[in-house]
Amino acid sequence: MQAEIGLEVYETPCKLPITPLIANNHPTDETSKPRFAEINQHNSVPLPACYSLKLHPPVPILDHIVKQIEQETKLPVLYKDKSTSYLSLIQKDDECCKVTFGSVTHRHHLDFSHVEGLLVHQVRFTSPEHVVAVINLLRKQCYLNTVLTSCMRKSKKAQG
Repeated sequence: MQAEIGLEVYETPCKLPITPLIANNHPTDETSKPRFAEINQHNSVPLPACYSLKLHPPVPILDHIVKQIEQETKLPVLYKDKSTSYLSLIQKDDECCKVTFGSVTHRHHLDFSHVEGLLVHQVRFTSPEHVVAVINLLRKQCYLNTVLTSCMRKSKKAQG
C-alpha cells in the first residue's frame, strides 16, 4: 500500500494549522507517540479545505474500522461503491479456498458473510495527530488483509 498526502477542497470550513503543532524536540506521551498542540484560533485558520490521505491501491477496510477512522478525524472517508461483504473485497477468486494434498482436494470455508467492508481510497483529516491514529488503524487492517489473503490460494481453471 502506498499513501499520498494532499490538500483538497471540502464543503465545510475546517480549522487547518498554520504553525507547527509539534515541538522541535518531538516530545512523546506515555505511548511513545508524538504529542501535538491543540488546534485553536491562534495556530489555525478556518478554510473550506482539508488534508487528504489517498491510498494506492484502495484498501478493503472493515466497516467498524471505517467508523473508528471517521470518529478520530471527524470527517467522512471516501470509498468506492457501498458496503459489501468483506471477504468479496479481499478475495481474488471464488475458488480461492481449495487446497490439494496429493490426490485429495480440501475446501476450506471462511464464513465472513455477516462481516461488511468498504473499499477505501481516501481518508480526510485536519490535524497531523489524526495521521498517527489513522496509520495505526490502516496498519492493523492491512495485517488482517494480508493474513486472510495468505490463506487463500488461486485455483487453476480446468482446461477443457
